[in-house]
Amino acid sequence: MAFSWLTCSLLLGTLCAGWGHGDVETRDCVYYNDNWRTEHTNQSGVERCEGEKDKRLHCYSSWLNISGTIKLVKKGCWLDDFNCYDRQKCVSMEENPQVFFCCCEGNYCNERFTHLPDLIAAGNRVKIRPPPRVPSLLNSLVFSFLSLCVSLTLLLALWMYRQHKPPYGHVDLLEVRSHHLTSADLGSGPPPVAISSDLGSGPLPLWPYHLI
Repeated sequence: MAFSWLTCSLLLGTLCAGWGHGDVETRDCVYYNDNWRTEHTNQSGVERCEGEKDKRLHCYSSWLNISGTIKLVKKGCWLDDFNCYDRQKCVSMEENPQVFFCCCEGNYCNERFTHLPDLIAAGNRVKIRPPPRVPSLLNSLVFSFLSLCVSLTLLLALWMYRQHKPPYGHVDLLEVRSHHLTSADLGSGPPPVAISSDLGSGPLPLWPYHLI
């Protein structure tokens, strides 16, 4: 009986200790340093995380996105940070940072990293963007009908304009013809008959005269 109570006490203590430090314990992280020559360190490998017992340990990754090309900056251990609590995947949620950063809990959890700007930190809920508005069939039919009406109206106006337009412009042919005949009559008449005073009082000679 005493053994059973002792066993239950040990199990309960272990569970409480595990709950106090999170469900996942971080000991080892993937390590990388792009400035390893300047800082005189290793370029890549595995980093053993060390810290205070009452502090939680995490892994992190940082990188750049240069025109769609990912350039890794650093990877390694990250000390107690509430932003990293209970995160099993390394996910950056900032919209467009200068340097991308993510942290997580669990051994080697920073081996893979990703960028999800739509992920909301509170509750890890995903913000769903509304789909783009697609024009309905009714709107398309109304637009097509209006376009057809406008086209028919323009064609009808053009046809009516051509029907009412004089065939030879705005010049009255009757007026032009009358003016031409009047000018011709005045200009083509016979010359006036000259009467000389030397003929005396005798009868005037007559020449044959043809009227046109």
